Amino acid sequence: MVGQVLQANPDLSALQVIKWINNHYREIIRKREWYGTMVRGQVTVPQVYTTGRISVTNGSSTVVGTGTGFIQDMVGRQFRTGFTTGFSNIESVEDATHLTLDLPWGFQNANLVGFQIMKTWFSFPNARRMKEIVNQRQGYRLLMNVNQASVNTYDTWRQTTGWTWMLANKEATAQGWAQWELYPSATLQQAFPFLAYIQPPDLVRDTDFPVAFIPTDIIVNLCIADALMWGGKSENRRYDPSAAALKRQEATGALIDTANEDDALYGTDSQWNYGSWPLSHYGSQWLQSHASTPYDMSDY
Repeated sequence: MVGQVLQANPDLSALQVIKWINNHYREIIRKREWYGTMVRGQVTVPQVYTTGRISVTNGSSTVVGTGTGFIQDMVGRQFRTGFTTGFSNIESVEDATHLTLDLPWGFQNANLVGFQIMKTWFSFPNARRMKEIVNQRQGYRLLMNVNQASVNTYDTWRQTTGWTWMLANKEATAQGWAQWELYPSATLQQAFPFLAYIQPPDLVRDTDFPVAFIPTDIIVNLCIADALMWGGKSENRRYDPSAAALKRQEATGALIDTANEDDALYGTDSQWNYGSWPLSHYGSQWLQSHASTPYDMSDY
């Protein structure tokens, strides 16, 4: 791609062209949720950890354990001493009896009390949106796109645990990654398979290429348009507004065609929201063992 753009204007530096390539690539990715940006993964949730007792001090981020066995894998999990204290994120584990929270303990001092360490918040790099996540253990799809205000109204203390059936949006992590909450918090070791859309990394090496199936000629034509206009007439001996406009027009038309083809690969622009008809978040086995409920089809 760099070589093609430099053919249109050899006076440019390769670094400038690479910058244009990635700017246009990111611009194209932002236009829609492309099939090539959808990835498969799973959220692995460990068994809730409750062994031992802990002590915490108001204003301190340190948790001191007695009879505990804290391990490095607990970094990124959530900690609480009871339903009324809420979750805190574990930032680091110093040893088997000391760990550090991401925020100072804001509640009253507690000495040798019970606690829970579990995985109820999760994130992963470059995530843009969660498309689908299922509770494989109980056999149903999680309710999606729930905000924190709704969950806090329903269960501020997060007293309900066990059968996870909701995915709630949360604030971004310190690294700037999108973050979600599994509700209710799972207490048994399990995995939640998901589909999500990501922001792909920039194109840097010669072996890098755009995600499937975004043609490179769209990016090249947009960059050639930049190359023909760069610096203006006084500084660019290959300055050509007409040719630049034509290249941009070709790229725009090809981008529309590519978006239409992308819908044929995986329908992302328009999908029927099955909502509550005739499915249930309790799963197929529940439906088979319960009488059907009549639905008003006038809204469908």
